[in-house]
Amino acid sequence: EQGELVLVDSPILVSPNTKSKAQCLQCCKLVDGSFRCSDCNFPMCGDSCAAGDIHQLECAVFKRVEFEADIEDLKIVDDHYASILPLRCIQLKEKKYKNWKLFQSFLSHCSERRQANGDLWAYHEEHSVEFVRDMCEYKEQFSEEEIHQMLGIMSVNSLEIELNEGYGEEMGFYPVFANINHSCLSNAKPVKMKDKSVQVMTKRQVKEGEEITIQYLVENQPTRIRREMLYRKWFFLCSCIRCQDPAECGTFLGALLCQRRHCGGTVLPAEPTQRNSVYSCVECGDLVEYEEAVRIMNDAENM
Repeated sequence: EQGELVLVDSPILVSPNTKSKAQCLQCCKLVDGSFRCSDCNFPMCGDSCAAGDIHQLECAVFKRVEFEADIEDLKIVDDHYASILPLRCIQLKEKKYKNWKLFQSFLSHCSERRQANGDLWAYHEEHSVEFVRDMCEYKEQFSEEEIHQMLGIMSVNSLEIELNEGYGEEMGFYPVFANINHSCLSNAKPVKMKDKSVQVMTKRQVKEGEEITIQYLVENQPTRIRREMLYRKWFFLCSCIRCQDPAECGTFLGALLCQRRHCGGTVLPAEPTQRNSVYSCVECGDLVEYEEAVRIMNDAENM
């Protein structure tokens, strides 16, 4: 039924983004630099957070290799935070191997990520991969490829955790929730809770045997844009019912108005899941080339 609870999941791994401003590595609160961890020199909230179980995952490593962070400008992205995620992944393997195996079972899309964003790949290579292997002395235990896989699994499969004002950014890996597929006509939705758990609730009645799906992004974009956004982040091209329907199940978000004199009919993509599909008027059959249709839509959006 609509509004029914499907599942509740909690993160087995949390981390700041690899490109983060200064924030507490325990509670994620933005910090002013007045207190720093006595062992690793990362800015923290205070003694209790510095001794917290989450921060100790990386702090113990920093202490072992005698590394102290030197973060001066707290208002800009600092590359020191790029090492936190892989170090927490390593600790997951060492301390909770069953959870590590769950984490490792997900796709990392390394080749696609490297091709899609070479600058980000290079940033991770220097500040995540090389730092962890060289400075943190994990070169013998973990290859470059393995650390890139950790970053990729988290990038593709994590969920952004909602924090209060005055806090930084945090992402979490939810091993059950991460298995739920996307549909632009999903039958369920995630509800983020204050305790960092996530609930999945039905949006409508779900038939017996029907797959539970959610929407990975907002629904108020036409098929052409939604599919590009999905591929950039999750590296798949959606072919759900809505994406295959030129009229987008009656929403007509990607429709144009026919410019032919005395027509004014609806112009729709002939094959919406094809990258350069021609558009055609449902009334007069007049054709509009893909590039022209995109130009018209872009002009309308910029008005």
